[in-house]
Amino acid sequence: MKKLTSLCLILLFVSCFQIFSSGITVPKTENNLKAKEYEEHETIVLGCVRYTYDFRVQGYVASSSGFSGELIFFPQIKDIPVVAIAPYAFWGRSDLYGTLVIPSSIKTIGAGAFAFCSGLWGDLLIPSNVMTIGKEAFYGCTGLSGALILKEGVSSIGDRAFANCYGLEGRIVLPESLTTIGEDSFSPWK
Repeated sequence: MKKLTSLCLILLFVSCFQIFSSGITVPKTENNLKAKEYEEHETIVLGCVRYTYDFRVQGYVASSSGFSGELIFFPQIKDIPVVAIAPYAFWGRSDLYGTLVIPSSIKTIGAGAFAFCSGLWGDLLIPSNVMTIGKEAFYGCTGLSGALILKEGVSSIGDRAFANCYGLEGRIVLPESLTTIGEDSFSPWK
């Protein structure tokens, strides 16, 4: 009797497992394949930049890898766009250098992303796909020099986004798409 009960339980378990494991079939769509192919937090490090896939924004988010050297961004990883620069991603990094080139795939530059980065130089061009520049995104970037050009498409600049960027002495070009300029965004401007 004991063996029969055990056998029945095993058969019941196997039957239930087969029923539940077959489950509901999810149709294969591009988003489902991407979600399976790219883990929620897949991370790739290329030079000074760490790229982390985030399914919520359907792309990679750039942040600091901890390495020093020339700061170079890639516009895409594995055919998936790099869509954001994380808040405080490169904050205080004086060991990064070069002309800051933001890829056209970027839509958001997070708060404090480049604050106090003294080794970056040259003009600062914000491409047209960037819609939002977070508060204090470039605060205290004393190495940047020349012009500040925001392309058509930028709609919001956070508080003190370009404050204390003493090296930016050239012209400021603001787009018509700009609807919000935060408090003290450009102070003091020479």
